[in-house]
Amino acid sequence: MYRIFYFVAFVTIILAGVKISNVITTKFKINRWILAFAAPLTILVPLIVFKSISPWVLNILIAIFSIESIMFFEITRDIMAKHEKEAIRYRNKPRKK
Repeated sequence: MYRIFYFVAFVTIILAGVKISNVITTKFKINRWILAFAAPLTILVPLIVFKSISPWVLNILIAIFSIESIMFFEITRDIMAKHEKEAIRYRNKPRKK
């Protein structure tokens, strides 16, 4: 029973991360490297600052970390797709003689 719950939660977090990433990247321009370096700090800073953290809070922090990581990879995928389209457009240009 718990395996089904964890699987559904995992898929939900991934799909929510992709959707949130698409919404945020259309409204704001986010530097993906700042996001990549800041994502682990979401978990590390509270663990260092506070002696004991509730498991619920830790699970929420892990979910936020997961969404930030998914955003990093989605932004990278968008950049690669954009460059690939530009490369295809460049290759298909007629050559001047």
